[in-house]
Amino acid sequence: VARPAPAGVECDQILPVKWRDITRGGSTATNYQVLPGDRIFISEDRFVALDATLEKMLRPFERLLGFSALGAQTIQQFQRFPKGFNQAGF
Repeated sequence: VARPAPAGVECDQILPVKWRDITRGGSTATNYQVLPGDRIFISEDRFVALDATLEKMLRPFERLLGFSALGAQTIQQFQRFPKGFNQAGF
């Protein structure tokens, strides 16, 4: 948490949060109240960033292959059952 400094002080106050201590041990030492003007920094998860990048690159191919598979399956359905599922022709 980066908290703006009071008037007359040059730098912001940095309040480190120990998430594991708070969530696993119930520690209140670094459990700060968020005030107006506070800035919260959350570092990125590299695996989530990698997953998002791969998804952006592979999504068009996945969509194209899914559409192709659906089209091929539809054609096979018409070829196998030209009268539909009702083979009597009604």
